[in-house]
Amino acid sequence: MRRRFLAILVILTTLVGSRAMAQLTDTYFPYPVVPEEKTLLSERCNYLVDKFWEGCNLKQSFSNLERLDKAFSDWIGFMPYATADTVFMSIDNFLADVNKLGPSYLLTVGKMAEKHTYTDSCEVYSEMLYLPFAKAVAANKKIDKAEHAHFERQARVIENSGLNQNVPSFSFTKPDGTQSNLGEVIASRVVLFFTEPDCFDCTLAKARLSADYNLGQLIDRGLVKIVAIYPGKPNEKWQAEAASYPENWVVGASEEVNDYFDFESQPTIYYMDAKRKVLGKDVSVEALMLGLRQINQQMQ
Repeated sequence: MRRRFLAILVILTTLVGSRAMAQLTDTYFPYPVVPEEKTLLSERCNYLVDKFWEGCNLKQSFSNLERLDKAFSDWIGFMPYATADTVFMSIDNFLADVNKLGPSYLLTVGKMAEKHTYTDSCEVYSEMLYLPFAKAVAANKKIDKAEHAHFERQARVIENSGLNQNVPSFSFTKPDGTQSNLGEVIASRVVLFFTEPDCFDCTLAKARLSADYNLGQLIDRGLVKIVAIYPGKPNEKWQAEAASYPENWVVGASEEVNDYFDFESQPTIYYMDAKRKVLGKDVSVEALMLGLRQINQQMQ
């Protein structure tokens, strides 16, 4: 992130001044030149984000996807330092222009957005930046079905389980065969612990959380509930595994959760408030235990 920030400052410095200076940068098309009176970083980035594509012949730019991808990356790189309203207005305007070119162009842009905002290797990971692109591709019925389904699912997952989103009250089957749903789990904080049978890391995480003093105290006070969910149909292997969970945990199996969550690795841990708003996702066991300790200390 520090390297990215320094790169932004270098570009901003280059782009302030005459348009002749802008030509010194090796860019695919002339980037906007920030007026000298705009001195704050947010002002500069707002200007760049808003006017970034004005010097670009958008249709012709797709003739060199490598250079277009680099320009797209630069545009995305300014966004964390700009204001949200400017960022999302710029994205909406850009997508409207790309949509006019046709579905293949929109799909290309969607893949660029995924690469630069929604992968483990991207420099600016942001579900909220990626969401408008995913929704735009998902809304275009002329895009290949498999590609359409890919972006449609990603948009649905972000809207249902992204940071600051409210998780739907999905249903699940308890080990005794009875049905329940997430809405019935009442606590100030809810930990969703997605796990798989025969998963060594899941077993280790379960053991560490089961033995955690602070989590135990918070559960006993009714302040925290931990919900361990197997994302699949109830089966004998899961039934045997479920028997090893602490009695004060809520345990269930649910295929439905695959419509709302991504499971890049197991275990996958979400941290939510009483209204099922996601406060943290893909939380490590270490980070969760540290947060629980701080909460327990405050309560005492």
